[in-house]
Amino acid sequence: MGFGRIYNMVKTNYKLRGNEKVYILPIGDIHIGSEQFDEKYFQYCLDTVDSIKSDKRIYLMGDLVEAASKQVGNSSFKTDMSLDDQIDYVIKSFKPYRKDIVNMVQGNHCARLSKDFDLNVMRIISRALKVPDGNQFLDTFYINQEPYTIYTRHGKGSAAYAHTAQGKMIREHQHIDADMYLNGHSHRLDYFTTPNVSDGKIKRRHYVMTGSFLKYNGYADSMGLPVLPESFIQLNINKDLRVKSTNFYIDQVRPDLMEALMK
Repeated sequence: MGFGRIYNMVKTNYKLRGNEKVYILPIGDIHIGSEQFDEKYFQYCLDTVDSIKSDKRIYLMGDLVEAASKQVGNSSFKTDMSLDDQIDYVIKSFKPYRKDIVNMVQGNHCARLSKDFDLNVMRIISRALKVPDGNQFLDTFYINQEPYTIYTRHGKGSAAYAHTAQGKMIREHQHIDADMYLNGHSHRLDYFTTPNVSDGKIKRRHYVMTGSFLKYNGYADSMGLPVLPESFIQLNINKDLRVKSTNFYIDQVRPDLMEALMK
């Protein structure tokens, strides 16, 4: 399934009162099967999701599995899990949450397998979870009868610094009309917002880079890329459509799980 407005089993109408909120939970760039996959921190993420008892909307942001071979990006670093086992791991991990998963987008790792071998790994996972899969999505739901739209895609390219990554994200989404934009791929965690004037009122656009679960010692280390600690993000929207974010950086919330950098 490609670009479109998607409604699946996840509820789309929320009646919020008082301090009630809807939680937005983008999870991606897990890279299950990579030797740098941080399994303990990923489990910490799932435990954190479990602790939320309010309404949840989960978005799977691509590169859930490493899905690498000698032909597709594994000439330097080996996987420690077969592709079959990577797929099974994802399905087992997310099956308990499938009633809250809105959609899943294809990352570049799986896209290469699809291109070179006609193997659509995301389709296998999405069918097992009964969740829509595609390259990009517009998801519209309603809070107290007011529409709210979230745009999701994996993303592409890179930027060395936070401020250049922000500018890149704004430029690449100018043609998309949404309230919130979710991108993975960069392994960077960031949340920022910009004001826009519509009909004499300020309407904010919210931009989210969704982090990753890869340790630094691997491809990033070999290429001298910036250190981006394992991370994920939670956002919530209240009855007035105000957004708050909580960033979960491993060095801040679980330093006990960190390994030494540049070993």
